[in-house]
Amino acid sequence: MAKSNGKMKVTGSFLFGSIAGVALGMLFAPDRGKKTRRRIATEAKELTEHIEGYTANVVAGWTDALKEKTDGLRTRFAVHSGNHHPA
Repeated sequence: MAKSNGKMKVTGSFLFGSIAGVALGMLFAPDRGKKTRRRIATEAKELTEHIEGYTANVVAGWTDALKEKTDGLRTRFAVHSGNHHPA
């Protein structure tokens, strides 16, 4: 549980930093109009892709951990019930 709590803090920090960076970028943007909007759209798309990749990795890690725990419980239950048939 501590590992997933740490990952949540990292994710939250990353998202906060990203949002702050975009906001500051818009405040201090030297370009105007169409060029600035295009740059913001590109950066937003890249950020979205990065977040999607990171989220997929976190979910995959949680899925693997859950599978390991489930397999372990299944094995323990089978041993204690006398039906040891590994999955």
